Amino acid sequence: MNFVKIAAAAAILAVTASAAMAQATTTPSAPVAPKAPVVATTPAPTAPTATVAPKAKGAALKTAQTPESQACSAEADTKGLHGKPRVKFRKACIKAATAKKS
Repeated sequence: MNFVKIAAAAAILAVTASAAMAQATTTPSAPVAPKAPVVATTPAPTAPTATVAPKAKGAALKTAQTPESQACSAEADTKGLHGKPRVKFRKACIKAATAKKS
């Protein structure tokens, strides 16, 4: 009985080892033609729906400001506020100005 188990294990080992070796050492029987290069296809460019002027480096995007926003910006300028304190002041100022308006 042990002999049968050993023989079966040896047969399985021989089959798996030969299959592994066959994959590792197989050479192509015929030369393989080089593959054609893969060309990526991109959709045709579409015309832009709106023209956008290029921004100068560091220039802020110009948008229409409300009168409240302009007044609060002017007030922040007179107070010499910059950075986060200016943003915080303007938010509070604009909120108060729009609340008075309503």
